[in-house]
Amino acid sequence: MKRYSFYNDVIRKGAAVMLLTVLLHCSIYGQDFYDEYLSSSELDSVWKKSENGQKVAALYSFIGNNIKAIHWYSHSRKVKIGREDIINRIKGAENYFKPMDDFYDILSDEKIVIFNEAHHLPRHRVFVTGLLPKLKKMGYNYIGFEGLTPNYQDTTRTMMDTLLRDRGYPIVSGYSGYYIKEPQFGNLIRSAIQSGFRIFGYEKGPSGIPRERKQAQNIARVLAQDPDARIVIFCGYDHLIEKDTIKLNDQYPDFTYMAGYLKKMTDIDPLTVNQVILSDYLLPGYNIYYDHLEFKEEMFVSSKDLYGIDSLKYDYLVYHPRTKYNNGRPDWVKQQGYKYVDITDRLDRERLPCVVRAVKLDEKINAVPMDIIEVQKDAMSQGILVLPIGKYNVYLRYDDNSKDHFEIHVK
Repeated sequence: MKRYSFYNDVIRKGAAVMLLTVLLHCSIYGQDFYDEYLSSSELDSVWKKSENGQKVAALYSFIGNNIKAIHWYSHSRKVKIGREDIINRIKGAENYFKPMDDFYDILSDEKIVIFNEAHHLPRHRVFVTGLLPKLKKMGYNYIGFEGLTPNYQDTTRTMMDTLLRDRGYPIVSGYSGYYIKEPQFGNLIRSAIQSGFRIFGYEKGPSGIPRERKQAQNIARVLAQDPDARIVIFCGYDHLIEKDTIKLNDQYPDFTYMAGYLKKMTDIDPLTVNQVILSDYLLPGYNIYYDHLEFKEEMFVSSKDLYGIDSLKYDYLVYHPRTKYNNGRPDWVKQQGYKYVDITDRLDRERLPCVVRAVKLDEKINAVPMDIIEVQKDAMSQGILVLPIGKYNVYLRYDDNSKDHFEIHVK
């Protein structure tokens, strides 16, 4: 699957050119961070130019519009997930699903665990964020992110943003990473740092080595440097497939993904957890598996127990309940300790629509925001942020490109 990201530009244009781009991109004084998050009207133009639903879906997720992100990603797909003739077998598998408490026992003794995500569905990031304290207590001490920009100056370093750990938060720039500008990804990075994980990026940099193999080499290097490492990997989509080879198409009849290479290089069988297939990352009607399963809470199932799934690809699947919306926001955004914060009265209704960013008061303006929304002009649209207790700078950018700013204290 093609990734529409900063990394594609690096490979296409060359590391030297892109390094200059990164350095220029990172200057706070030469960058207007209001403009990093495109509004819906601007995204309409992106669609007209690219006609790429996957790209537009990710961009909608950056401004907190879960509904439109799923819509655009669904319409970018050429085939549905699953077949109509397996519906009864899917329903018959419900008894094999187990509560997440049982899953923690499975995680406790592994050397490497790999979780995937759909790049347009931040709930996958929220899920892993919630697991981090438990994983740290189990003894996991490293976490690797595909989304971190690799270091093009010094290949002995695992990411371009060498100040990330000390700073404690990612910044809105290709310097930290493309997908990381999405608030839930930023919060995942913050939580990993606060939990005491050693963070590294493993994306392919400027190299003639194929991407999947190079990613695996970068992860294996961490193990070579620290044999006691226990690693959590957070990747996109199918990079977690650990099967030796699969047929992608006639051009790639024997393709190996990152996890498959990693397994060969290290002689370690990673625990692979697919949390994409059994989530609402597609509209109803596009995913036979998810359409015919329903639980009220997160569950997991062995790939061996779900008919039609190739158990050699990954070990387990996590089921995410269907999203419900409260105050116009997905229910999974409101994590433990978070509060709904209504800032509607602070907005100028005459100038709407407006993109709203909430940045921690003790973080710089270029920090990945804790939350972001777009408030529309219609009377029903509300400005509801979802934030933990603390003080925040709230930055506004209206569609006429006028800007505003105020502070809030969430108690």
